[in-house]
Amino acid sequence: EFVWALSKGPGIHWDRLGGTVFDIPGLAAGCMATERVMDAAGASVHPTQKPVALMRELVRLVDGTILDPFSGTGTTGVAATELGRPFIGIEREPRYFDLMCERIQQAYDQRPLFDNEPPAKPEQLEFV
Repeated sequence: EFVWALSKGPGIHWDRLGGTVFDIPGLAAGCMATERVMDAAGASVHPTQKPVALMRELVRLVDGTILDPFSGTGTTGVAATELGRPFIGIEREPRYFDLMCERIQQAYDQRPLFDNEPPAKPEQLEFV
């Protein structure tokens, strides 16, 4: 499955990448079982959930605010939060949107205590 990284402005910092193929240790099929979002019956909630480790590497490639227009369960938002980066996530499916908000809030709550500057508190906005 392809993951795209796009940037407006000065561009993507490909020099930070270190290659074009990521080897994420312990990655089986799709997403690591320990971070896969599951429903009450034990089934995967989202069919294309990405590993946080992969999205963390892609977030490091760009400066500024991270935008994910198809956020799903919020893996990109979790990675951005862990790295102290501003994030805007868009998801049209209410069940995924709610999970995204929960996961990003959990990541925010688990941030290190002694960061130089903590990220802004997550804020859920509604369309008018």
